[in-house]
Amino acid sequence: MKQTIIRYFAILIGLFAFPLTAAIASIQCYNCHGTSVPVDNRPLDASHRNISSGGFRGSHRTHMNSQAAPAACETCHPGSSTYASAHRDGVIKVSSRINGSPLTTPYKNNTSTFIQTGTPALGSCSNVNCHFEKITPIWGSDPSTTTCTTCHGVPPSGDMNGAAGSHSRHVQYFTGIVNCQKCHANNTNFQHATSAGNRNLRVNFVAAPNNGSGAYSGPLNDYLPSQANIFGSCSNTYCHSNGTSVATTVISANTSLVWGSGAMACNGCHGSPPTYVTDSPKANSHAKHVFSCGSCHAGTTADGTSITDVTRHVNGAYDLVPGSGASFNYSFAHTGGTCSTISCHGNNSATWGSTVACGSCHDVPPANGAHLAHTDGAGARYDSDAKNSVAAAYRFNCGNCHPMDLAKHGNGLVDIELYNSAATGFKSNNTAGAGRTGTGNATVCLNIYCHSSGQNAGIRIYSATPAWGGSFVGNRCAGCHGDPPTYASGGSGSTNANSHYSRSYTETMYGWQTVDSGHLIGLHFDNIKKDPPDQNDHLIPRSGPVGSGAAHGDSGTSTTISCPTCHAATVTVFSQLSAPGTVFDCTACHSAPTTGSIADKSRHVNGTRDVVFMAGDFRSKAQLRLTSFTSAVKPLGWTRNNGYKASNSYDSVPFSGSYNPAEKSCVTACHLNQPVQWGDTNFNCFGCHADL
Repeated sequence: MKQTIIRYFAILIGLFAFPLTAAIASIQCYNCHGTSVPVDNRPLDASHRNISSGGFRGSHRTHMNSQAAPAACETCHPGSSTYASAHRDGVIKVSSRINGSPLTTPYKNNTSTFIQTGTPALGSCSNVNCHFEKITPIWGSDPSTTTCTTCHGVPPSGDMNGAAGSHSRHVQYFTGIVNCQKCHANNTNFQHATSAGNRNLRVNFVAAPNNGSGAYSGPLNDYLPSQANIFGSCSNTYCHSNGTSVATTVISANTSLVWGSGAMACNGCHGSPPTYVTDSPKANSHAKHVFSCGSCHAGTTADGTSITDVTRHVNGAYDLVPGSGASFNYSFAHTGGTCSTISCHGNNSATWGSTVACGSCHDVPPANGAHLAHTDGAGARYDSDAKNSVAAAYRFNCGNCHPMDLAKHGNGLVDIELYNSAATGFKSNNTAGAGRTGTGNATVCLNIYCHSSGQNAGIRIYSATPAWGGSFVGNRCAGCHGDPPTYASGGSGSTNANSHYSRSYTETMYGWQTVDSGHLIGLHFDNIKKDPPDQNDHLIPRSGPVGSGAAHGDSGTSTTISCPTCHAATVTVFSQLSAPGTVFDCTACHSAPTTGSIADKSRHVNGTRDVVFMAGDFRSKAQLRLTSFTSAVKPLGWTRNNGYKASNSYDSVPFSGSYNPAEKSCVTACHLNQPVQWGDTNFNCFGCHADL
């Protein structure tokens, strides 16, 4: 019996001593904790320890590719690529830096080994790069509960959620996980996680709207929370371009701000307004539409600086929606398109990029109100306050009455601006007191240079204009500067001097008297003596018709002094004067007053005083006795006609004269070539008759 037992053990020893070596050599990982059919080295995950299948609780199969080689286990279990069956030593080895993570990665606070048991209490890993260094779900958890947000934010928002950068701004435009692929690879497999930290960040722009265009300049290997994240810029992307690729399909060169540096202003991408050259490669009329972006893109922005609807921005289309007070219909074209029934274009149409003349929107000038009295429209510009009048027509540019700011043109309003401190053209003659009352055709302008005495600011006398829809009644000249100008004289040669008309107490041949005087009617028209004297009336008639030989009214013997005498280039037909209560009130004798006529409108209301003396003969009934005429007057070019003191006799001279605007003095034939200063109230007989 004893010998039988010894032989039995000897057989057992033989069985285990030699055949066992062959068994050890042939066994594979999947024979114990994988599956043979199909062959798969990965431990089989199960909800419990299953002695039939060999499965146990875990998440191995979601962390490894199918049919993974033993070397793949090295990521978490160091040395596993060289394990033989003898590795079963009752402990499980875990790497201290799982997946090559930069931080220590404990599993349930273990960083090397822990006891193996059939009823484990599973735990979590910390700091592993494949979970973006966040605490992982408990090992063996349902994998369907693990999403993008388990590891990092969607979008990343800082700290353990990943570097925030500019994600929050971009997710406003491209919402949802599906839109991460606008800038990143479409990560649909688990390799996206298992390779994290061991590969570069995948930044590409394959998806629309970039469709492959674009590049990122920053480092791509520093994206884990424990790393110092350094950002770069994107270049040549559609979403930061000027948008012209909608027309050309070619994205223009561009560079964004550094990622994470804050919101970009409108001019960071396409200019504000867009400034690309028209037709290079797309039409551009933005520079001409200088009002707010919201006037035409109200669906996208209300104020021109913030986006109200991101679906209408960076979307590969031109979104046009009329803003408040505007209306139009837009027809899309890649090159820019066409608008029709445009409220700010007089309900006409316009093609984007084309040049639209003023007459395309409204008449030039508009036929309403008094526009036609102020300009014939030639060369009209809204942004100019120049006065480009020609002889036949006034041409006050639009900016004299309207703002020169193009942003206030075509804005649905009739903006009136009669003063602007920055004006350098004709408008600069107006002072801050310029203004108006009323609206529309009832508008009346006040305190404006072009309806004033024409003097310097500060002493200027203003007249209210007729209503915009009306006209001057009666003496038009008197409607602005008086006819004659009757403002008080400031003294000889002063800026406020006046010799058009004056009334003064002065010494006459009849003694000291209050008399009317000035450059009006004729020389000595009211005190020319007869010779021989008439006992009933010792003076020749002051006025009378042609052929009467009167001192005034008979153009054959006496030249009427009026506006054309000294302003011959400006006025050719003088208006009959209206100086009530004086001898210069033409209406006292003339029941149908003559209206003045401007010969050259470029010389009228132009900011200067144009003095041009008349041409032709100057005639006067104020004849000196022959001896005085011969010695003192004839040498000056005067001629005696038809004798002396007869009804048809007169003296004449080819008119000549010169004017010195700096001194406000003149030398003329009617003053017998004696220098006279404008505004001199001490002027007497010897001022002309120096030889008497």
